[in-house]
Amino acid sequence: MASADWQKIKSRQQVKAILRHNCKDTREQTKEHSNPHLRQELTATNTGLWDTYAEAAKRYDDRWAAVNGDKTVRKDAVVGLGFSIPAPDALPEDKENKWFVKVLDIMATRYGYENIASFAVHRDERHEYIDPDTHERKMSRTHAQGILFPEADGTMCAKKIMTKGRMAELNRAIDEMSRTEFGVSFLTGKGTKSRGSVEEMKAKSLQAEIEDLEKQKAALTREIEGKQITLNAVNRDIATGTATRDALVADLRGVEDRARKQATEAEKPFTEDDRAVIGEVRRRRTKMKNGKEMPTYDYYLDAARQREQAERQKEQEERERIARQAAEERQRQEKQAEYIKRYSGFAKKRQDTTSAGRKLPDISHITQRGGSYDGLEY
Repeated sequence: MASADWQKIKSRQQVKAILRHNCKDTREQTKEHSNPHLRQELTATNTGLWDTYAEAAKRYDDRWAAVNGDKTVRKDAVVGLGFSIPAPDALPEDKENKWFVKVLDIMATRYGYENIASFAVHRDERHEYIDPDTHERKMSRTHAQGILFPEADGTMCAKKIMTKGRMAELNRAIDEMSRTEFGVSFLTGKGTKSRGSVEEMKAKSLQAEIEDLEKQKAALTREIEGKQITLNAVNRDIATGTATRDALVADLRGVEDRARKQATEAEKPFTEDDRAVIGEVRRRRTKMKNGKEMPTYDYYLDAARQREQAERQKEQEERERIARQAAEERQRQEKQAEYIKRYSGFAKKRQDTTSAGRKLPDISHITQRGGSYDGLEY
């Protein structure tokens, strides 16, 4: 659940180091920060009270002198308490400053203004993180950080301040103020078991993020392996296709070479030896089993010529037949057109000279069927 987080500090040097980290001026001057999530371009949006290093360090030193004086302090004594208080999730950003002022008043009522060395509101550390319990990605909240001098009843005693009862009272007071004045909850009720300090939470969140990245890495590795298997299969297909293509190209080239060679041989003129062989073949006759002679080469050559001539004659006759049909069709169409022309003129003339009521011959059947008229001409 949301609550104030506390850190025990056991040396004045560590107190000053934390003040340098928290205060706005030294934060802007530092070029490199140990917190990788700190966005220095947003440091100017930080607010707070006693948030310059010189002022905060002086308030702490003055309080040390007022409480401890010349007393000898144990080496293991807690000399400061660092606190971190996050804003509620549902709190609007434009109300954050007012809410943190109320929180400061609550702390001052319980611990005294004089014991609060610094109260800085950080907006430059907001970042996305992985919740170590739910493993969900969340956005960190604006928070107040500072140093409290552990004075109680006039002495430096952190034990009196960091009791469970007083810590619970502080959280309940902040929650009541949040509900009454802002309508939001500080204590979310999501759990009461402490999950450790802010640094411990950061370490757990970082570990959860590392585990998440490891899962992503494993998933990407499996994806890469799958892609590699597919790529190898594609490469094998390409190699097979290339070999097949090369074989086909070689076959094609062989066919082209043979065709070119045959064409070259065909273009060569007959030699005397070739003519002698051809003549011998033409003159030679062989006997068949039934005693008949085999047809000669000239016989086959003449038969082929006759078949070719017959086919040409047949084609010529077919062309002539088609031409005759076309000529007859043209003559029929011309005769029909001439008859329609002449009869139309005759009908017009008779219409002017005949008595009323005489019915003229109907020739629509001629034009509709496309036939010819072979009757008497008027």
